[in-house]
Amino acid sequence: MDITDEAAPRWVDTQVNGSDLLFGVESGHRYLAVGRDKAHRADVRRARSSPLKRSGNRADYLVIGPREFLAAARDLLSLRESQGLRVKEIPIDEVFEEFGFGEPRPEAIQEFLSYAYHRWSGAPRYVLLLGDATYDFKDRLGTGVNNHVPPLMVKTSSLWTVSDPSLAMINGEDPLPDVSIGRIPAADVDELRAMVDKILAYETEGRDLSGPAILVADDADGAGNFEADAEDIAFTFLRSRETKKIYLSKVGVPATREAIVEALDEGASLMSYLGHGGIHLWGNENLFNRDSVAALSPQSTQPLVLTLNCLNGYFHFPYFDSLSEALVKADGKGAIAAFSPSGMSFNGPAHRYHKALLTEILGGGHQRLGDAVLAAQGAYAETGALPELLSIYHLFGDPALTLR
Repeated sequence: MDITDEAAPRWVDTQVNGSDLLFGVESGHRYLAVGRDKAHRADVRRARSSPLKRSGNRADYLVIGPREFLAAARDLLSLRESQGLRVKEIPIDEVFEEFGFGEPRPEAIQEFLSYAYHRWSGAPRYVLLLGDATYDFKDRLGTGVNNHVPPLMVKTSSLWTVSDPSLAMINGEDPLPDVSIGRIPAADVDELRAMVDKILAYETEGRDLSGPAILVADDADGAGNFEADAEDIAFTFLRSRETKKIYLSKVGVPATREAIVEALDEGASLMSYLGHGGIHLWGNENLFNRDSVAALSPQSTQPLVLTLNCLNGYFHFPYFDSLSEALVKADGKGAIAAFSPSGMSFNGPAHRYHKALLTEILGGGHQRLGDAVLAAQGAYAETGALPELLSIYHLFGDPALTLR
């Protein structure tokens, strides 16, 4: 084979003369030749029968992931069934076989969800993805990170990133999710069980969103007046509850760091961060990061965390967890769920999105977190603000989490 262009290798004509292999070559080209005993042969197997295209299927709650992850999440699935949801477990390999021609493509997940939405007799409302992901599909970087549920790559105005919400955009051409989708970004079974246990404790012990709130704001700059936006949130949504305001401009960097950790350790039901961010931190001054999460004390309850910043949900980075991943993965502390972007956000439209989320989450009109997020996505879309935020803000956690 001529492998000069590795993305498009081509066969070359050859002749065998005794033990010699003869073929024409060109200057500057690279070639590959192997004996028959060294060439790999395809393992051809009959495809397993799959029920995924049966029109009689019905489900309220689809859970998609590797088989061992589905087994480890059995207690969560049982809880959802006891709450009256029709639950269907979907091994990810069946999705690939039926909708991806056997290849582990994220597009196969989207095609499956579209099929279930349009063709099943009972379309799903909630979709939970079980497993972490990486942009390095073939592990070229040698990190060893598994693509348990591969991410769909999208191009935004700032960068290529991933978009679980786009997997749920399955009805029409609009950039709006049609089912509520969330991800438990577990790298292995142990991480998955820790997150499942946290959700079970939250629901069975009667925890809710009525407790104290935390507002953290970066100092104002050309990107936005984050403190003024935080004050708008406090006045509009949090007037009737205990709220701890942590504003960098008021107390400085060391005190802000201490106050964030202290507020989380004391227990809160809701937390919002407004400001600059990176994959693993808040603020250019590194106000809170992945190491801060590890240092937290066990909490009596964990908050829903909303980060209206950049990149906190960049969960497909193969070298380390994003900050939002670290928060939801933390055992007995951190966050019960997080809503964060996988790309670059912009403060003006993000503030509108924040207000839409809080309107739906705190308004009392939704039984489950995913319903509130889905309604907020629709409300934000109606504002006409930057549509790409709909594709980059992810729910890390269970969309069927009950709200009280």
